[in-house]
Amino acid sequence: MISEERMAEVMRIMEISGDLRKASVNDDALIFAAINDILTHTPAGLTYSIEHLSELREFIDEVMGRRIDEEVDKLSDVSKINECLNNNASLVRDVSVGRVAIKSISELIEYIEAHEPDCDAKEFVDLVTEVMSNINDFYISTRILPMLQRGIYSTGISKLIESRDHDFLEKRDDESFWQHKFESNKKILEHLLGSNIDLCCGEFSVGSTDTSGKGNRRTDFALLHSLSRNISLVEIKTPGTILLSKKKYRGTFGLSNDLSGTIAQVLIQKSELMKNYYSKRHNSSFDFEVFAPRCYIICGLLSDISDDKDKLRAFEIHRDVVSSHVKIITFDELYHGFLDFNRSN
Repeated sequence: MISEERMAEVMRIMEISGDLRKASVNDDALIFAAINDILTHTPAGLTYSIEHLSELREFIDEVMGRRIDEEVDKLSDVSKINECLNNNASLVRDVSVGRVAIKSISELIEYIEAHEPDCDAKEFVDLVTEVMSNINDFYISTRILPMLQRGIYSTGISKLIESRDHDFLEKRDDESFWQHKFESNKKILEHLLGSNIDLCCGEFSVGSTDTSGKGNRRTDFALLHSLSRNISLVEIKTPGTILLSKKKYRGTFGLSNDLSGTIAQVLIQKSELMKNYYSKRHNSSFDFEVFAPRCYIICGLLSDISDDKDKLRAFEIHRDVVSSHVKIITFDELYHGFLDFNRSN
């Protein structure tokens, strides 16, 4: 019986094969399967049978029709249909390729009807089909997939830029939103480590149970360095988190109670993880090390205090003092650094 996990994977592949725009940059294996499905799967499979080839021809014709309908549906003025069909370069290309495919299939059908290939010819066709399928796999893996990943990644960056200010304002105090945001855009978190992440584990248990244990101390994210396997702990607050106390104490601003408490929380998590490392490593489904666990807190907006030099100075001094134990970075700093890096690459 197929497992729920495998069924979910199959459904995801079908979704992506229907629309590759629904893929994320982390879906490389699923993208491969989806493209392979597109190239090799037809309503009846690619064979020499006249019946099957006729179905394939009809299938391509239907796809072309849907492609044209998609563009026509976008028009507010139906009188511009001919202009759209003639001037839309992408549509013109797709229709042209489809017509060539249909013409080729029709010629193949005519050849089969005229010559009635014997078993040897059919075996040859099967062999050629298998070879072309294997070549497709090679090109998908080495050329098409990397190109699609770059495109999907660039699109993801653009969406992050477009939504940044809106999210900072509208989701200012929604902690679950930001946890989900980083979980689905782990490249942002990778920017913290300056390395690829092999694991981006949400709700990681650091206590005496296993890594997913209930009723125990948990960190929002556990990140694994792709080379050293050293683990890092990340606590996610919100852009609305207050960074400093409202009033000065002895001439300066202290850290807010919320931020001070989060610092203590993540340091306790680190201590718990190191104390329970051997039992957790034994019960873990993945390898990790605690050579020197790094701790990060993502909270607040630097722009909230940047107009007040006293507050800005106090914040920079406070986070420098704790920087050997915990790195504090604001949401706008994290986004700014991440987006700047990607604009220059």
